Amino acid sequence: MLEDIFQSLADPQQKHAMMIHLPIAVSLLGVFGLAAMMITRGRSRALRWCCVGLYVLGGLAAWTAAEAGEEAMDRLDPAVMTQEALEHLEKHEEMGERVWLFLMLTGAIAAVSASRRNRVRTASLALALLAGFGTAAYTGVTSHHGGAMVYRHGVGVPTSPNNLNADSPINANHLPPAHTEDEHE
Repeated sequence: MLEDIFQSLADPQQKHAMMIHLPIAVSLLGVFGLAAMMITRGRSRALRWCCVGLYVLGGLAAWTAAEAGEEAMDRLDPAVMTQEALEHLEKHEEMGERVWLFLMLTGAIAAVSASRRNRVRTASLALALLAGFGTAAYTGVTSHHGGAMVYRHGVGVPTSPNNLNADSPINANHLPPAHTEDEHE
């Protein structure tokens, strides 16, 4: 089992897929912790530092995923990708480079709520909750572009026509057809 994990971590595409799910979960679940902090007016030190730690952990995982994503992108052949897949790739890369920053910033704002000054604590709690919602939305849109690349266009999937080049031993005629936007409406 550990050998499988280490093999997956050695492959940038699999590493990206493994690492990106933690920041997605943190961006969504962290909002509940921040809301609880707001409701309790930041009185629980344990809750505060759990939220801060969660966002920092999510930020580190997002940074690792972004680095792996850059490596994985270098392995793709844009010449065989559809224009729509390339657009999703560009948007996903552009947005993905910032997810870690938004997670870390949200955690930092939550940490400011440790202030003994009531106004500073209240303002930082409100800002942290707003940042949490913004981070969740931003991460969701970033994830949408990544999911569209994989599930609509097969980018990063070894048997996908979007990853085949002239030297590929895979026969693209034996692959299922790619889904289009029209099929989902």
